[in-house]
Amino acid sequence: MKEKIIFDYESAKKRFRAHFEEFKRQFSDVAIESIPIDENDNLFIDIIRIFKDKPKTLIFTIGEHGVEGIFGSFIMEVFIQEILPMLNLEDTSIILVHPINPFGMKYLERTNKNNVDLNRNFLNSWDNIFKNTAYLSLRDVFEKSGSVENLVVERIKYYKDVLKILIQGKTKLVKNALLIGQYESPNGLYYGGKDYEKETLLMIKLFENAFKISKQVVHIDIHTGYGPKDTMSVVNSHLFVEDSKTFEKEINYSPVVKSENSEFYSMSGDMIDYLYTLRNEKFRDTKLYSASFEFGILGDSILNEIEALFRAIINNRLRFYGSKNDKIKQYVKKLYLEAFCPTSEESVKKMYSQFKRAILGILKKEGLISNKNL
Repeated sequence: MKEKIIFDYESAKKRFRAHFEEFKRQFSDVAIESIPIDENDNLFIDIIRIFKDKPKTLIFTIGEHGVEGIFGSFIMEVFIQEILPMLNLEDTSIILVHPINPFGMKYLERTNKNNVDLNRNFLNSWDNIFKNTAYLSLRDVFEKSGSVENLVVERIKYYKDVLKILIQGKTKLVKNALLIGQYESPNGLYYGGKDYEKETLLMIKLFENAFKISKQVVHIDIHTGYGPKDTMSVVNSHLFVEDSKTFEKEINYSPVVKSENSEFYSMSGDMIDYLYTLRNEKFRDTKLYSASFEFGILGDSILNEIEALFRAIINNRLRFYGSKNDKIKQYVKKLYLEAFCPTSEESVKKMYSQFKRAILGILKKEGLISNKNL
C-alpha cells in the first residue's frame, strides 16, 4: 500500500489531475473536464473519462459529503493504482469523479456552500416533500446559537440534553429525525435543500448520459463515518432486488446491508436510490448496479453515536456562529475531520484490504474483471 492520505483539497485535486497525463500515455481515448462550482474559490468537480461510447460504463465517485472526500481521495488513488489495471477495458468506459462536493472537501464540511446535504438532495420529485416532524421536535438540541466559547461547557450541556432524551425514551426518534433528512431548516443538520443543487444537476446529467450510451452501468460511491469501527460496509439501495446475505456470498464479502432501517438506515433524496428510480422509469433496458461503500470511523455503539452527534452539532454551530478564538475553531475542525477519516495506520490498512476485496468481488460478478486479471 504505497498510497497516502492527503488532508487538503488542493493537494488532492492536484494529484488527481496528474493522472490525466499518465492516462494519456496509456490509453488512446482519455478526456478531463474540470467543472467550476466556484471559480473565485478555485472549487471544481474534476471528471476523468477513459474511453467513451462503450457497452459498459464504470463510474467511481467520491466526496458527495465533502469532508468524506479526504479518505475518499485515498480510496480513489487505490482504485486507480491497483484496480483499474485489472479491468477489461475493451468494452468498458471509466468515469472518475473527484469530488462531487469540492466546497465541503476544502472546508471540511459534509454539506455544500448552501449547507445542503447532497445525499438528501437527489429527490425524484420536489412536489409534496415530507415534513420531518421528528427533527423539528428536537431542533433545540440539534441547532444551538452563539459562538463556541468553551468545549468543556458545551459537552456538559450536550450530555444533559442526551440524558433527557434517554430518560424520555426518544433515542430512536433522534436517529430517525436526523438520518432520513429534513427540508425545513436551512441552517440545520442533514438539510436537503429546496431544489436541485448545481452539483446534483451535474451528476444527474452524467448518469443520464451513461444510461443513454451503455447497456450496463456500474457505480461505486465512497462514503465514510457511519457503521462499525474500521469496517467497510457495502450499502445497497433498498431498491436493489437481491437480499444482502445472498449478495455477500456472491461477492465473497461481508458486511452487505440495504439502505433501510432494518439493516442500515433509510434516507430521503439518496443518490443511489435516485439512480435506480431513474433506470426503472426511463432506461429499463440498461443493467445497473450502484452502491455506496461506507467506511465506519468512530464506531456504532451508543457512546460512539452520541460522540458523533456532538461533533456534528458543534461543527454546525461553528459554521454559522463562529468561535471565541482560532484555537477552538481548529480543535472543532480536528474533531469533525476525525469523525470521517481514520487516524491510525492500522485502521487505514484494514479498510484498504476490505475495499479491495469487496470491489474485486463486485467487479468480477458484474463481468468487468476476469479471473486471469486477478
